[in-house]
Amino acid sequence: MPNKQTPIVFLSSVVAGNTSADPGLAPIRNSIHGLIQKHFGWTCICSGLSDEQFWGASLSACLDGVDRCDLFIGIFWYRTGFIIDGQGAAITEMELYRALNQRKMMRIYIIDSEQRDPALTSFLELIKGDPYLGEYVQQCSLAE
Repeated sequence: MPNKQTPIVFLSSVVAGNTSADPGLAPIRNSIHGLIQKHFGWTCICSGLSDEQFWGASLSACLDGVDRCDLFIGIFWYRTGFIIDGQGAAITEMELYRALNQRKMMRIYIIDSEQRDPALTSFLELIKGDPYLGEYVQQCSLAE
């Protein structure tokens, strides 16, 4: 009988909001992480929630998580996220590019925002217009 491997999901998003009073995507990430692990019984790699899955410097740890996943879920809202000096792109963007280059199964959720960082707006317009990525993108609101 073949050994059935548990799928590994990488949950990519900016964690914090713009201020200490703004929880950002943390509550949504917590809910999704719990759903993936408890309801489906899958492994979910998510910075801040499954830190035992991360080791090393931020960028290499995140990209290693993408390398190990079967499904990439990207959630984008209004913040660009952490940009490493000399890289020119946020870690969340590099994670998505890594998943794309490795042809990972993916879902990308763009949460509506009227106050989005200009750099993130440009990035999101690029991926929404991409003939390959466009089919994996879903526009949504926090109410959904």
